[in-house]
Amino acid sequence: MVKILNPVTPIKIALILAWAVMVVAVIAFVAFVAGFRFGPETIYNDWLYNGGLVAAGTIALLQAVRTPAMRAIYGLFGLAIMVWAAADIYYWLALSD
Repeated sequence: MVKILNPVTPIKIALILAWAVMVVAVIAFVAFVAGFRFGPETIYNDWLYNGGLVAAGTIALLQAVRTPAMRAIYGLFGLAIMVWAAADIYYWLALSD
């Protein structure tokens, strides 16, 4: 019987997707800051910024599930990022003009 060293799990798939979202968001936001604007500003200032925060929090929380030795550190870090993202999203939806 062949033993698979690194089996593909749903958590690994979710991590890969979260990293992909994060990379796309960072590249697009850096392009926006550098002056390459190819759409309305709300896409960058609201959607990509908040999407990047949610992706970063998701990555940290998924790492907490994957690594038992550092579960508390990754969990608290992920929770802090998610609270930050929730506050930014609340400000964007409820308090901005």
